[in-house]
Amino acid sequence: MLNERYKAINDRDSFGHVPGVSVNHMFDLRSEMSVLGVHKSPLGGIVSADIPVPIVVSGKTYKGVRAATSICMSGCYEDDHDSTSSIVTYTGEGGNDLLGQKKQVKGQELKRGNKALMANIALGIPVRLFRRNGNEKAAMNSVLFYDGLYDVVSWIKTLGKEGQVVYIFGLKRRAGQPPSLSKPIARFKESTANFRGNSRRVRENIIVSDLSKGLERLKVAVHNEVDRELPPGIDPVADKEWIEDDRAETAGPLIPSSDKHSFTYIKVNVYDEGILEPQPPKLVLEDSADATTALQAAAAAEELADEAETPAAAAPAKVQEPSAAAVAAASSSGSRLRRSRSSSSSSWVVSKDIVIRRPDESPHDLLARINGGKLPYGGNVQKSQQQKGDKDKDANLAGARELFRVLVECGDWTGCKDKDCQQRQVQRGLRYNLEVFKTPDKGWAVRSWDTIKSGTLVCIMVGKILRADDVGEG
Repeated sequence: MLNERYKAINDRDSFGHVPGVSVNHMFDLRSEMSVLGVHKSPLGGIVSADIPVPIVVSGKTYKGVRAATSICMSGCYEDDHDSTSSIVTYTGEGGNDLLGQKKQVKGQELKRGNKALMANIALGIPVRLFRRNGNEKAAMNSVLFYDGLYDVVSWIKTLGKEGQVVYIFGLKRRAGQPPSLSKPIARFKESTANFRGNSRRVRENIIVSDLSKGLERLKVAVHNEVDRELPPGIDPVADKEWIEDDRAETAGPLIPSSDKHSFTYIKVNVYDEGILEPQPPKLVLEDSADATTALQAAAAAEELADEAETPAAAAPAKVQEPSAAAVAAASSSGSRLRRSRSSSSSSWVVSKDIVIRRPDESPHDLLARINGGKLPYGGNVQKSQQQKGDKDKDANLAGARELFRVLVECGDWTGCKDKDCQQRQVQRGLRYNLEVFKTPDKGWAVRSWDTIKSGTLVCIMVGKILRADDVGEG
């Protein structure tokens, strides 16, 4: 369907790396791999195609031969032997029960994908290898990693564990590729979430263990395989405890950042002198004396705004007091407030400082009125997780609705006492492992090796809050 609607890319059969898909790229679903053209079969473990140009091997020309382009190791065959050794053994296709029991109920034949892999051996054509890893945070409790290019170096025809004929192929990873962050299959019983979070321990070129210097609940590692430069904010002497270097003896010492701008890692905004930090609005009960006073003040302010917008010829020279009609309207049932120009007034939000609360209103209903609608967190995915008893209350941003410019999160001020409330996303700190890395020509960048669902709040940007007139000074 995606091909028919021209939504798929790389729709031509290709051998080798696919542009835009780097080694260790992670996929949640096979359909993603199909759309990107890296492994086009939604079920099959082997994808093959005709070689596009004639290939000469030992003086013989091969033309129109079909070879394998990619392999997906998903653990569906009991005779697979996936390991961290130099040779990975892969069971050919066919004869599986297809019921998830990983049983070989019929002998395999030398055709389709199995025959194509023979051509890879003869012609020296590599295959793209994808490994399935368990991950409880993923949509299907597992993810697929692109493990890079592998040469098909051997094959045998033998009897498998069930006594059926199977073809076993030996795969060897090509040199010169980034280190693999995937993990052997192991039947998916072991989650790789912790492995991925601690990936810095098994990787080279990690130069800083934690850029936040202990401020974040999760460490922010720094990776640099481009040169020997430290990131901004890390001093070779003062921050020695945070520096890791596995190449000091061979590549020389690490050098300070060449960035002339100062950098200090912070978790919350810093406000310039004289600028007050925003506070939650004050809540006043409906029909209380405070609510009446607040309504009167809001109506008076709106009356002043209306009079200020009248044509100059008709406007009085100076307006100081609101009209009696404005005060009377504010003292009534609030009809003027509801037909106000601003959407916030229609929600009984008197101002950014005062909100009128109804006696029977829950904290989240109150929050919905302040924001002009429910916060765009959660959705059907989260609800289903909570129904299953999943304690992970990570929320996803709803992508199908218009977002407000400013959203007010939940907090103790609303009466909600749940510290893990799904409407307290920003307040909960870093929840995904981030890594700062040096690029060859674009400076420093940020990435994550964790499974992060589309629309999820990953982190926030904070800094120093200045007056507009002071921006650019100093």
